[in-house]
Amino acid sequence: MGRRREFDPYDYPPYRPKPVELPEKPVDAVPELREFAAMVWGEVVMVFGSSRDLMRGVTLPANCVRLARDWLRNLELLVRRMILILALSKTLPPPKPWGRAAHEPREPRIPAKDWLACDTWKASFRMMPRAPRPGRVSGVRKPPRWRFFRLTAGIARRIEALRRTIGHHHACARRFARTLARWQAKEAQRNDRRVMRAKAWDFHPHRDSKGMRAVNDGMRLAFPLAERALAIWQGELIEPG
Repeated sequence: MGRRREFDPYDYPPYRPKPVELPEKPVDAVPELREFAAMVWGEVVMVFGSSRDLMRGVTLPANCVRLARDWLRNLELLVRRMILILALSKTLPPPKPWGRAAHEPREPRIPAKDWLACDTWKASFRMMPRAPRPGRVSGVRKPPRWRFFRLTAGIARRIEALRRTIGHHHACARRFARTLARWQAKEAQRNDRRVMRAKAWDFHPHRDSKGMRAVNDGMRLAFPLAERALAIWQGELIEPG
């Protein structure tokens, strides 16, 4: 039996990512970020299947579902920063006050006969995290019904929501820009003003997951630009140029 070689820290140099050239205006990087997000979305569909295939298959092995959720979670982080950068670059009319507005009654929604028709699904993409329900302890989940298999309906809807958001990113950014304008108008009336920050991105190739590795190239560009756009929007930084 051979002798085990001792670990030498000099064999593995520290991870130093290459510097990224940032454009002068954050919105100039949106087309590149959209192309990158569409490429990662295509890889997710190629590896795990389309929304229709996942819904038709009903279940997948638990490790495959866990890996798909990891890819989707990190891709959603990238798309949120892209929509944030695009939303902060839009100029909208003065926001309406908070409250429920009077709308005309809508026609009842007729369910589609084909349950595999992805365009008729009710799938939404959340830009802001959902607040925890009162009386619910975070981190406590119900035990799964099956040990080795998981249902695929949840990840199928998330894939479909990402497809709609990436394909219609200007409309999503317009809606989120209105939400930000209302939030800013509401914060202007507060005595203690709150500052909105983007969650930091810290990636290491030997420590983080495969989903983080897949979106790392786009996040290295999207995260500093999202921070700069938020700083300009909140008046903490003078816009260059």
